[in-house]
Amino acid sequence: MSVGPCRTRTRFRGTSRNLIRGFVLAVACACVAGLPASAVQPPAPDDVDDRQPLPPDEPVRPAVAQRYQIPDPDRMIFRGARGKFGEQIGGIQDDKPLASEKDNGDEYRALTEIVQFLTDPRLNLTAAELEAHAIRYLTRDDLTYPTRWRYRLKLIRFDGVVTKYRKIPPTRAMLDSGVTELYEGWMIPAEENANRPIRFLFTKLPEGVPPPSVEAEWVPVEKWAQFAGYSFKWLAYPGPGADPNSPNAGGWLRAPLLIGISFTPVPEPPPVIELDRDLGLYNRIVDDAAIARGGDNWEEAEAWNRIILHARKFTPEQLGQASNKNRTFADLFKDIRRDYRLELVHFEGRLIRLRKVEPSTRLTEAGIESIYEGWIIPANEPSGNPICVVVSELPSGLEPQPVGKGLLNNWVAFDGYSFKLMRYESGDKDPNDQNKWKRAPLLIGRTINLLNDPNGNSVTYWKQFIPSILGGLLLLVVSGFVLSWWFRKGDRRARQEIEGVRNKNPFEA
Repeated sequence: MSVGPCRTRTRFRGTSRNLIRGFVLAVACACVAGLPASAVQPPAPDDVDDRQPLPPDEPVRPAVAQRYQIPDPDRMIFRGARGKFGEQIGGIQDDKPLASEKDNGDEYRALTEIVQFLTDPRLNLTAAELEAHAIRYLTRDDLTYPTRWRYRLKLIRFDGVVTKYRKIPPTRAMLDSGVTELYEGWMIPAEENANRPIRFLFTKLPEGVPPPSVEAEWVPVEKWAQFAGYSFKWLAYPGPGADPNSPNAGGWLRAPLLIGISFTPVPEPPPVIELDRDLGLYNRIVDDAAIARGGDNWEEAEAWNRIILHARKFTPEQLGQASNKNRTFADLFKDIRRDYRLELVHFEGRLIRLRKVEPSTRLTEAGIESIYEGWIIPANEPSGNPICVVVSELPSGLEPQPVGKGLLNNWVAFDGYSFKLMRYESGDKDPNDQNKWKRAPLLIGRTINLLNDPNGNSVTYWKQFIPSILGGLLLLVVSGFVLSWWFRKGDRRARQEIEGVRNKNPFEA
């Protein structure tokens, strides 16, 4: 008797659920029927938005063809393992000399395998092929900082001056695999200082380059050349006077080490005044931010150094002739500024501030003793729209102004490369008595050119005018003091005579 009611209730509940589901489905169908067709149908393939919500950090680079890639670059002999405390065990190890088989068998075998790959007769690789297919958007800095691990075993090309080379004995493993010749060379890449070379190993001498007469003896070259090779490690080597058997005793130097087939002597190209915008360093300049001083954004700091050195390769006249005269403050301030990044532009206006700043170590090594930061109000712009300029030279008659000594007032011209929209801490206060952060275009050039004031005053007018005003005021003060003293003296004499007459008895004879 108790089963019947339970079954009835179950059937009733199931019927209720079906009725509710049917009602909801009918309402949904009615709503959908009332919508336009485009709202219920999936978008056509052409209408699909394939744009990423965030833009990439840098342009997509074409990958090196499979034929020119080292096979299985993630193997243990290349990357090693991690010990209990995070230390690297085996693999290619940076900041050390090239390891022997006894010291680090992984690195020894890795070096041997790359040389075997380059000399494999089945591949029949040539230096020209490597140069044509190698990455060209990297600089020496990319192989110097800790982020260099990204480019381990990547095929990279450098152009620059090969300074010397020598023949070295192949290792036993290389000899066993049929490699009979091995050479070492030094190159100063383009846009680098002489003390910032790369070191490279190669297996063939280029045509026309004489072989060394003595093994391990350096042969000077000083030839402009191209070289493409696989980035191997950040190599430590003994500098002049250092103990070659004591890497920790001091005097050891560092350089990126690459391994290739040969270098190719070519005529030195004429200097190009435009910046190479494809360099990875430039794509990592952080816009609308304060200036990076290194650390996590070493790329921006090195880009800063690189542009300062680049500008010094050209005379002020050459920079002035090549600069774009049509850019405005708004072009470098609004969103359109991204289209003009690294462009050589020209501005004229009133220089109001100029101070001396310390150069980086890299600039000091290149012979630059001082860097100057100036603030210019461009012509036809209000005083609230300044641009910041950085130069490594000043013209005669222009000196940096100490902080707190007031404003300058020189009419100048400037030619430089648009670097970024810079955020800076101003002297203006907010309601909380904190310095306000403002924004200004930042440009980098070689020098500032003094011009005649467009109002008809020479550039020295302001300097002459201020001393004249001060001298006139001083003269007025002195004159006023002298006159006051003179009149006071006369006043005292008159008072004495009056007092004498006043106290005299008028009835005396």
